Amino acid sequence: VEEEFLEDICNILNTGEVPSLMQPEDVDAIGEALKQPVKDAGAEWHSKEVIFRFFVDRCRCLCHVVMAFSPVGATLRTRLRQFPSLVNCSTIDWFTEWPKEGLRTVAASVLEDVQLTVEEKQSMIDCCVVMQKDTQQMCARYLEEARMHSYVTPTSYLELLSTFSTLLAKMRSGISGAKHRYDHGLDTLKRTEEEVEDKQQALELLKPHLKTTMQETADAEVEIAKEKDEAAEIRAVVAKEEEETAKKEADARQIEEHCKSELAEALPALNKAMDAVKNIDKGQLTLVKAMGSPPEGIKMVMSAVCIMFGEIVKAKKDASGKLQNELDLYWDVCKKKILTDLTKFQNNMINFTDKIEKEEEKGLETRIELIQKNYLKKKEFCDLKVVEKLSGALVGVVQWVVA
Repeated sequence: VEEEFLEDICNILNTGEVPSLMQPEDVDAIGEALKQPVKDAGAEWHSKEVIFRFFVDRCRCLCHVVMAFSPVGATLRTRLRQFPSLVNCSTIDWFTEWPKEGLRTVAASVLEDVQLTVEEKQSMIDCCVVMQKDTQQMCARYLEEARMHSYVTPTSYLELLSTFSTLLAKMRSGISGAKHRYDHGLDTLKRTEEEVEDKQQALELLKPHLKTTMQETADAEVEIAKEKDEAAEIRAVVAKEEEETAKKEADARQIEEHCKSELAEALPALNKAMDAVKNIDKGQLTLVKAMGSPPEGIKMVMSAVCIMFGEIVKAKKDASGKLQNELDLYWDVCKKKILTDLTKFQNNMINFTDKIEKEEEKGLETRIELIQKNYLKKKEFCDLKVVEKLSGALVGVVQWVVA
Protein backbone atom coordinates (compact mmCIF):
# COMPACT_ATOMS: atom_id res chain seq x y z
CA VAL A 1 0.00 0.00 0.00
CA GLU A 2 1.37 3.41 -1.00
CA GLU A 3 0.96 6.57 1.09
CA GLU A 4 -0.20 8.44 -2.05
CA PHE A 5 -3.36 6.31 -2.14
CA LEU A 6 -4.78 8.33 0.78
CA GLU A 7 -5.26 11.40 -1.40
CA ASP A 8 -7.37 9.42 -3.89
CA ILE A 9 -9.35 7.84 -1.04
CA CYS A 10 -10.08 11.28 0.42
CA ASN A 11 -11.30 12.48 -2.99
CA ILE A 12 -13.68 9.50 -3.12
CA LEU A 13 -14.93 10.31 0.39
CA ASN A 14 -15.46 14.00 -0.52
CA THR A 15 -16.77 13.98 -4.09
CA GLY A 16 -17.16 10.33 -4.97
CA GLU A 17 -14.57 10.40 -7.77
CA VAL A 18 -10.83 10.67 -8.44
CA PRO A 19 -10.00 13.74 -10.58
CA SER A 20 -8.61 13.04 -14.07
CA LEU A 21 -8.99 9.31 -13.56
CA MET A 22 -10.86 8.65 -16.83
CA GLN A 23 -9.97 9.46 -20.42
CA PRO A 24 -12.53 11.34 -22.63
CA GLU A 25 -13.33 8.16 -24.57
CA ASP A 26 -14.13 6.38 -21.27
CA VAL A 27 -16.50 9.21 -20.29
CA ASP A 28 -18.23 8.96 -23.70
CA ALA A 29 -18.68 5.21 -23.29
CA ILE A 30 -20.20 5.72 -19.84
CA GLY A 31 -22.57 8.38 -21.23
CA GLU A 32 -23.84 6.05 -23.97
CA ALA A 33 -24.38 3.22 -21.50
CA LEU A 34 -26.29 5.35 -18.93
CA LYS A 35 -28.70 7.28 -21.19
CA GLN A 36 -31.60 4.95 -20.51
CA PRO A 37 -30.98 4.63 -16.73
CA VAL A 38 -30.86 8.46 -16.52
CA LYS A 39 -34.22 8.69 -18.39
CA ASP A 40 -35.73 6.14 -16.07
CA ALA A 41 -34.56 8.16 -13.09
CA GLY A 42 -36.40 11.23 -14.49
CA ALA A 43 -33.29 13.36 -14.90
CA GLU A 44 -32.25 15.46 -17.89
CA TRP A 45 -30.12 13.20 -20.02
CA HIS A 46 -29.11 15.45 -22.92
CA SER A 47 -26.03 16.81 -21.08
CA LYS A 48 -22.82 14.80 -20.66
CA GLU A 49 -22.18 16.50 -17.32
CA VAL A 50 -25.58 15.42 -16.00
CA ILE A 51 -25.03 11.84 -17.11
CA PHE A 52 -21.54 11.73 -15.61
CA ARG A 53 -22.84 13.25 -12.35
CA PHE A 54 -25.51 10.55 -12.26
CA PHE A 55 -22.72 7.95 -12.72
CA VAL A 56 -20.64 9.47 -9.87
CA ASP A 57 -23.65 9.63 -7.51
CA ARG A 58 -24.50 5.99 -8.18
CA CYS A 59 -20.86 4.93 -7.62
CA ARG A 60 -20.71 6.97 -4.41
CA CYS A 61 -23.90 5.35 -3.20
CA LEU A 62 -22.70 1.83 -3.88
CA CYS A 63 -19.01 2.22 -2.98
CA HIS A 64 -18.08 1.34 0.62
CA VAL A 65 -14.55 2.11 1.82
CA VAL A 66 -13.18 0.31 4.88
CA MET A 67 -9.81 1.44 6.26
CA ALA A 68 -7.82 0.21 9.26
CA PHE A 69 -5.19 2.36 10.99
CA SER A 70 -2.87 1.63 13.86
CA PRO A 71 -2.61 4.30 16.59
CA VAL A 72 1.07 3.47 17.21
CA GLY A 73 3.41 6.43 16.69
CA ALA A 74 2.62 9.76 15.09
CA THR A 75 1.59 8.38 11.69
CA LEU A 76 -2.19 8.39 12.35
CA ARG A 77 -2.06 11.93 13.79
CA THR A 78 -0.14 13.19 10.74
CA ARG A 79 -2.56 11.56 8.30
CA LEU A 80 -5.61 13.02 10.02
CA ARG A 81 -4.08 16.52 9.80
CA GLN A 82 -3.19 16.14 6.12
CA PHE A 83 -6.50 14.51 5.14
CA PRO A 84 -9.43 15.82 7.27
CA SER A 85 -11.89 13.82 5.17
CA LEU A 86 -10.81 10.72 7.04
CA VAL A 87 -12.60 12.18 10.06
CA ASN A 88 -15.28 14.40 8.47
CA CYS A 89 -16.59 11.94 5.89
CA SER A 90 -16.32 8.61 7.70
CA THR A 91 -17.52 6.76 10.75
CA ILE A 92 -14.76 5.83 13.24
CA ASP A 93 -14.84 2.60 15.23
CA TRP A 94 -12.27 2.35 18.04
CA PHE A 95 -11.31 -1.19 18.96
CA THR A 96 -10.40 -1.51 22.60
CA GLU A 97 -8.01 -3.92 24.24
CA TRP A 98 -8.78 -7.61 24.11
CA PRO A 99 -10.14 -9.03 27.42
CA LYS A 100 -8.39 -11.88 29.17
CA GLU A 101 -10.76 -14.46 27.77
CA GLY A 102 -10.17 -13.15 24.26
CA LEU A 103 -6.40 -13.36 24.78
CA ARG A 104 -6.75 -16.92 26.06
CA THR A 105 -8.91 -17.95 23.09
CA VAL A 106 -6.46 -16.45 20.57
CA ALA A 107 -3.48 -18.09 22.30
CA ALA A 108 -5.23 -21.46 22.36
CA SER A 109 -5.97 -21.16 18.62
CA VAL A 110 -2.41 -20.14 17.68
CA LEU A 111 -0.76 -22.80 19.89
CA GLU A 112 -3.18 -25.54 18.85
CA ASP A 113 -0.64 -27.30 16.59
CA VAL A 114 2.31 -26.90 19.02
CA GLN A 115 3.22 -30.23 20.59
CA LEU A 116 2.84 -29.61 24.33
CA THR A 117 1.06 -31.39 27.13
CA VAL A 118 -2.23 -29.98 28.34
CA GLU A 119 -0.61 -28.60 31.50
CA GLU A 120 2.32 -27.06 29.57
CA LYS A 121 0.04 -25.48 26.96
CA GLN A 122 -2.27 -24.04 29.65
CA SER A 123 0.72 -22.64 31.56
CA MET A 124 2.06 -21.05 28.37
CA ILE A 125 -1.32 -19.46 27.59
CA ASP A 126 -1.51 -18.04 31.13
CA CYS A 127 2.04 -16.69 30.82
CA CYS A 128 1.30 -14.94 27.50
CA VAL A 129 -1.90 -13.39 28.89
CA VAL A 130 -0.04 -12.12 31.97
CA MET A 131 2.75 -10.67 29.84
CA GLN A 132 0.26 -8.84 27.59
CA LYS A 133 -1.75 -7.44 30.51
CA ASP A 134 1.34 -6.42 32.48
CA THR A 135 2.72 -4.66 29.43
CA GLN A 136 -0.54 -2.76 28.98
CA GLN A 137 -0.40 -1.68 32.63
CA MET A 138 3.18 -0.50 32.18
CA CYS A 139 2.11 1.53 29.12
CA ALA A 140 -0.63 3.17 31.18
CA ARG A 141 1.87 3.95 33.94
CA TYR A 142 4.31 5.33 31.35
CA LEU A 143 1.54 7.62 30.00
CA GLU A 144 0.75 8.83 33.51
CA GLU A 145 4.36 9.52 34.46
CA ALA A 146 5.95 10.60 31.15
CA ARG A 147 2.83 11.92 29.36
CA MET A 148 3.74 9.85 26.30
CA HIS A 149 1.72 7.10 24.61
CA SER A 150 3.18 3.64 24.07
CA TYR A 151 0.74 1.25 22.40
CA VAL A 152 0.60 -2.52 22.81
CA THR A 153 -1.70 -3.72 20.05
CA PRO A 154 -3.17 -7.18 19.39
CA THR A 155 -0.53 -7.51 16.68
CA SER A 156 2.13 -7.42 19.40
CA TYR A 157 0.34 -10.29 21.16
CA LEU A 158 0.19 -12.34 17.95
CA GLU A 159 3.91 -11.70 17.36
CA LEU A 160 4.63 -12.91 20.91
CA LEU A 161 2.80 -16.17 20.25
CA SER A 162 4.47 -16.62 16.86
CA THR A 163 7.93 -15.97 18.37
CA PHE A 164 7.32 -18.57 21.07
CA SER A 165 6.26 -21.19 18.49
CA THR A 166 9.27 -20.46 16.29
CA LEU A 167 11.80 -20.54 19.15
CA LEU A 168 10.28 -23.73 20.57
CA ALA A 169 10.55 -25.49 17.18
CA LYS A 170 14.13 -24.24 16.72
CA MET A 171 15.26 -25.40 20.18
CA ARG A 172 13.57 -28.78 19.74
CA SER A 173 15.29 -29.24 16.39
CA GLY A 174 18.69 -28.40 17.89
CA ILE A 175 18.21 -30.75 20.84
CA SER A 176 16.96 -33.54 18.58
CA GLY A 177 20.01 -33.15 16.31
CA ALA A 178 22.40 -33.23 19.28
CA LYS A 179 20.69 -36.36 20.66
CA HIS A 180 20.96 -38.02 17.27
CA ARG A 181 24.71 -37.28 17.12
CA TYR A 182 25.29 -38.63 20.64
CA ASP A 183 23.30 -41.79 19.90
CA HIS A 184 25.27 -42.34 16.71
CA GLY A 185 28.54 -41.86 18.63
CA LEU A 186 27.52 -44.36 21.29
CA ASP A 187 26.56 -46.93 18.66
CA THR A 188 29.93 -46.45 16.95
CA LEU A 189 31.82 -46.92 20.22
CA LYS A 190 29.83 -50.08 20.97
CA ARG A 191 30.52 -51.57 17.53
CA THR A 192 34.22 -50.72 17.83
CA GLU A 193 34.44 -52.43 21.23
CA GLU A 194 32.83 -55.58 19.83
CA GLU A 195 35.19 -55.61 16.83
CA VAL A 196 38.26 -55.24 19.09
CA GLU A 197 37.09 -58.15 21.23
CA ASP A 198 36.61 -60.33 18.13
CA LYS A 199 40.12 -59.46 16.89
CA GLN A 200 41.64 -60.39 20.24
CA GLN A 201 39.91 -63.79 20.23
CA ALA A 202 41.09 -64.46 16.66
CA LEU A 203 44.66 -63.54 17.68
CA GLU A 204 44.63 -66.05 20.55
CA LEU A 205 43.58 -68.80 18.15
CA LEU A 206 46.42 -67.96 15.74
CA LYS A 207 49.25 -68.05 18.31
CA PRO A 208 50.11 -71.83 17.94
CA HIS A 209 50.16 -71.53 14.17
CA LEU A 210 52.35 -68.44 14.47
CA LYS A 211 54.92 -70.35 16.58
CA THR A 212 55.18 -73.13 13.99
CA THR A 213 55.53 -70.60 11.19
CA MET A 214 58.36 -68.81 13.02
CA GLN A 215 60.35 -72.10 13.31
CA GLU A 216 59.87 -72.82 9.63
CA THR A 217 61.00 -69.32 8.83
CA ALA A 218 64.21 -69.74 10.88
CA ASP A 219 65.08 -72.95 9.01
CA ALA A 220 64.42 -71.26 5.70
CA GLU A 221 66.68 -68.33 6.65
CA VAL A 222 69.62 -70.74 7.22
CA GLU A 223 69.09 -72.29 3.80
CA ILE A 224 68.74 -68.90 2.17
CA ALA A 225 71.98 -67.66 3.77
CA LYS A 226 73.80 -70.63 2.21
CA GLU A 227 72.32 -69.89 -1.22
CA LYS A 228 73.13 -66.16 -0.91
CA ASP A 229 76.87 -66.88 -0.86
CA GLU A 230 76.56 -68.88 -4.07
CA ALA A 231 74.49 -66.18 -5.77
CA ALA A 232 76.71 -63.28 -4.68
CA GLU A 233 79.22 -63.76 -7.49
CA ILE A 234 76.49 -64.15 -10.10
CA ARG A 235 74.70 -61.10 -8.71
CA ALA A 236 77.80 -58.93 -9.04
CA VAL A 237 78.12 -59.77 -12.73
CA VAL A 238 74.42 -59.36 -13.39
CA ALA A 239 74.29 -56.07 -11.44
CA LYS A 240 77.04 -54.61 -13.59
CA GLU A 241 75.22 -55.63 -16.77
CA GLU A 242 71.91 -54.36 -15.38
CA GLU A 243 73.47 -51.01 -14.54
CA GLU A 244 74.76 -50.56 -18.06
CA THR A 245 71.43 -51.68 -19.53
CA ALA A 246 69.44 -49.42 -17.22
CA LYS A 247 71.57 -46.44 -18.13
CA LYS A 248 71.06 -47.02 -21.84
CA GLU A 249 67.33 -47.60 -21.29
CA ALA A 250 67.02 -44.39 -19.23
CA ASP A 251 68.79 -42.38 -21.92
CA ALA A 252 66.55 -43.84 -24.61
CA ARG A 253 63.44 -43.22 -22.50
CA GLN A 254 64.47 -39.62 -21.82
CA ILE A 255 65.01 -38.99 -25.52
CA GLU A 256 61.66 -40.61 -26.35
CA GLU A 257 59.76 -38.61 -23.71
CA HIS A 258 61.41 -35.38 -24.86
CA CYS A 259 60.44 -36.07 -28.45
CA LYS A 260 56.87 -36.98 -27.46
CA SER A 261 56.56 -33.85 -25.33
CA GLU A 262 57.76 -31.56 -28.07
CA LEU A 263 55.56 -33.33 -30.62
CA ALA A 264 52.49 -33.10 -28.35
CA GLU A 265 53.06 -29.38 -27.88
CA ALA A 266 53.76 -28.68 -31.53
CA LEU A 267 51.04 -30.72 -33.25
CA PRO A 268 47.95 -28.82 -31.92
CA ALA A 269 49.54 -25.47 -32.70
CA LEU A 270 50.62 -26.68 -36.15
CA ASN A 271 47.17 -28.08 -37.00
CA LYS A 272 45.51 -24.88 -35.78
CA ALA A 273 47.96 -22.81 -37.81
CA MET A 274 47.33 -24.86 -40.97
CA ASP A 275 43.56 -24.45 -40.56
CA ALA A 276 44.04 -20.72 -40.13
CA VAL A 277 46.20 -20.56 -43.29
CA LYS A 278 43.58 -22.45 -45.33
CA ASN A 279 40.89 -20.00 -44.16
CA ILE A 280 42.85 -16.82 -44.91
CA ASP A 281 40.66 -14.22 -46.66
CA LYS A 282 42.41 -13.43 -49.95
CA GLY A 283 40.45 -10.23 -50.18
CA GLN A 284 42.09 -8.93 -47.02
CA LEU A 285 45.48 -10.15 -48.29
CA THR A 286 44.86 -8.14 -51.45
CA LEU A 287 44.26 -5.04 -49.31
CA VAL A 288 47.54 -5.68 -47.47
CA LYS A 289 49.35 -6.14 -50.79
CA ALA A 290 47.90 -2.85 -52.12
CA MET A 291 49.24 -0.82 -49.19
CA GLY A 292 51.99 1.54 -50.22
CA SER A 293 53.29 2.18 -46.73
CA PRO A 294 51.59 -0.21 -44.29
CA PRO A 295 51.80 0.06 -40.48
CA GLU A 296 54.91 -1.23 -38.71
CA GLY A 297 52.98 -4.24 -37.37
CA ILE A 298 52.14 -5.46 -40.91
CA LYS A 299 55.75 -4.93 -42.02
CA MET A 300 56.94 -6.97 -39.02
CA VAL A 301 54.62 -9.90 -39.82
CA MET A 302 55.56 -9.97 -43.50
CA SER A 303 59.30 -9.66 -42.67
CA ALA A 304 58.95 -12.83 -40.56
CA VAL A 305 57.31 -14.53 -43.57
CA CYS A 306 60.24 -13.47 -45.76
CA ILE A 307 62.70 -15.00 -43.30
CA MET A 308 60.71 -18.29 -43.16
CA PHE A 309 60.86 -18.47 -46.99
CA GLY A 310 64.61 -17.79 -46.95
CA GLU A 311 64.40 -14.17 -48.18
CA ILE A 312 66.77 -12.68 -45.59
CA VAL A 313 68.00 -9.09 -46.05
CA LYS A 314 70.43 -6.99 -44.08
CA ALA A 315 70.16 -3.25 -43.56
CA LYS A 316 72.90 -1.14 -45.14
CA LYS A 317 73.81 2.51 -45.01
CA ASP A 318 72.45 4.70 -47.75
CA ALA A 319 74.31 7.47 -49.61
CA SER A 320 73.86 9.85 -46.70
CA GLY A 321 75.38 7.35 -44.28
CA LYS A 322 72.07 6.63 -42.54
CA LEU A 323 71.20 2.98 -41.77
CA GLN A 324 68.27 1.75 -43.85
CA ASN A 325 65.04 0.58 -42.17
CA GLU A 326 65.18 -3.23 -42.22
CA LEU A 327 61.37 -3.58 -42.16
CA ASP A 328 61.06 -1.35 -45.25
CA LEU A 329 63.58 -3.56 -47.07
CA TYR A 330 61.63 -6.69 -46.13
CA TRP A 331 58.38 -5.05 -47.31
CA ASP A 332 59.91 -4.35 -50.74
CA VAL A 333 61.05 -7.99 -51.00
CA CYS A 334 57.64 -9.18 -49.88
CA LYS A 335 55.77 -7.19 -52.54
CA LYS A 336 58.16 -8.29 -55.29
CA LYS A 337 58.56 -11.99 -54.43
CA ILE A 338 56.09 -13.17 -51.77
CA LEU A 339 52.76 -11.42 -52.52
CA THR A 340 52.93 -11.42 -56.31
CA ASP A 341 50.70 -14.50 -56.49
CA LEU A 342 48.44 -14.82 -53.42
CA THR A 343 47.30 -18.38 -54.28
CA LYS A 344 50.91 -19.50 -54.62
CA PHE A 345 51.76 -17.72 -51.35
CA GLN A 346 48.98 -19.62 -49.53
CA ASN A 347 50.02 -22.97 -51.08
CA ASN A 348 53.67 -22.37 -50.14
CA MET A 349 52.67 -21.96 -46.48
CA ILE A 350 50.48 -25.09 -46.60
CA ASN A 351 53.20 -27.23 -48.24
CA PHE A 352 56.05 -25.86 -46.10
CA THR A 353 56.03 -28.82 -43.67
CA ASP A 354 56.18 -31.30 -46.58
CA LYS A 355 59.35 -29.59 -47.81
CA ILE A 356 60.85 -29.87 -44.32
CA GLU A 357 60.14 -33.63 -44.21
CA LYS A 358 61.75 -34.04 -47.66
CA GLU A 359 64.73 -31.92 -46.47
CA GLU A 360 64.20 -29.49 -49.32
CA GLU A 361 64.51 -26.46 -47.01
CA LYS A 362 68.16 -25.60 -46.37
CA GLY A 363 69.35 -23.36 -43.53
CA LEU A 364 66.06 -23.76 -41.66
CA GLU A 365 67.71 -23.71 -38.22
CA THR A 366 69.24 -20.29 -38.93
CA ARG A 367 65.85 -18.89 -39.96
CA ILE A 368 64.15 -20.29 -36.86
CA GLU A 369 66.82 -18.72 -34.63
CA LEU A 370 66.18 -15.33 -36.29
CA ILE A 371 62.44 -15.66 -35.73
CA GLN A 372 62.86 -16.67 -32.07
CA LYS A 373 65.36 -13.90 -31.40
CA ASN A 374 63.72 -10.97 -33.19
CA TYR A 375 59.97 -11.72 -33.23
CA LEU A 376 58.59 -14.25 -30.73
CA LYS A 377 59.42 -12.07 -27.72
CA LYS A 378 57.57 -9.03 -29.10
CA LYS A 379 53.96 -8.54 -27.93
CA GLU A 380 52.96 -6.63 -31.07
CA PHE A 381 53.87 -9.74 -33.10
CA CYS A 382 52.59 -12.58 -30.90
CA ASP A 383 49.39 -10.91 -29.58
CA LEU A 384 46.74 -12.05 -32.10
CA LYS A 385 44.28 -9.34 -30.95
CA VAL A 386 46.82 -6.65 -31.86
CA VAL A 387 47.50 -8.33 -35.21
CA GLU A 388 43.76 -8.74 -35.94
CA LYS A 389 43.25 -4.98 -35.56
CA LEU A 390 45.82 -4.51 -38.37
CA SER A 391 44.39 -7.18 -40.70
CA GLY A 392 42.31 -10.29 -40.05
CA ALA A 393 44.23 -12.18 -42.76
CA LEU A 394 47.53 -11.75 -40.89
CA VAL A 395 46.26 -13.69 -37.83
CA GLY A 396 46.63 -16.99 -39.70
CA VAL A 397 50.04 -15.88 -41.05
CA VAL A 398 51.31 -15.17 -37.52
CA GLN A 399 49.99 -18.53 -36.24
CA TRP A 400 51.80 -20.26 -39.13
CA VAL A 401 55.12 -18.50 -38.35
CA VAL A 402 54.86 -19.27 -34.60
CA ALA A 403 53.99 -22.94 -35.24
